[in-house]
Amino acid sequence: MGTLIIPNTVAMIKGAKNVDAAHLFMDYILTLESEEKLIEMDWCQMATRKVDIASPYIDINQVKTIDVNLEEIYGSLEDSQHNLKSMFMK
Repeated sequence: MGTLIIPNTVAMIKGAKNVDAAHLFMDYILTLESEEKLIEMDWCQMATRKVDIASPYIDINQVKTIDVNLEEIYGSLEDSQHNLKSMFMK
């Protein structure tokens, strides 16, 4: 089977007022330096690429993952929400 890995993401909200600042933030947060800092702060535990830090981290290439298609999962979101509401919101 394997491990379900849920990636951290960054995105710009449609209609954002500060598009330039959003691009700058995304460019910054996606740098190797930022990834290393986030791991060192224990914000995330898994590196998406080779990092050069002393803190322990999980190398994503060493993890057996579940083969999932996130687009397919998103496509079933409404059905899942309905099912969960019917089970838990009685």
